[in-house]
Amino acid sequence: MNGFVIINDCLQEMEAGDVSVYDSATNALRAMEVHDIGDDNIHIYDDAGQRLKLVLVYRDGKEDINFEETGTVFEGLADVLLQSAKVIGIVFEEDNPSFEALVSALYRYSPNPYA
Repeated sequence: MNGFVIINDCLQEMEAGDVSVYDSATNALRAMEVHDIGDDNIHIYDDAGQRLKLVLVYRDGKEDINFEETGTVFEGLADVLLQSAKVIGIVFEEDNPSFEALVSALYRYSPNPYA
């Protein structure tokens, strides 16, 4: 998996909670823990809006976590990202910024410490 990973920690998927944008799956996984598996408040997406889920895997006899594609796309992700951008005060020149512009702006505003 290449590209940004977006995590929205919120009870409702259609609302912007604690939104974090990571520059890679590797860096996003550093912020996750085993107890996050199955947490209905954590919504995870790739940079195309594809829903991801956190899964437990075994590598070299040890437990680890990884992302797995679900096969579904969240069409409302751009709206959630725009909500998040407005809350933290990011201003866009255009009324309807592209999905890519939203992701890039949120990442630039607050690059994750794991990146």
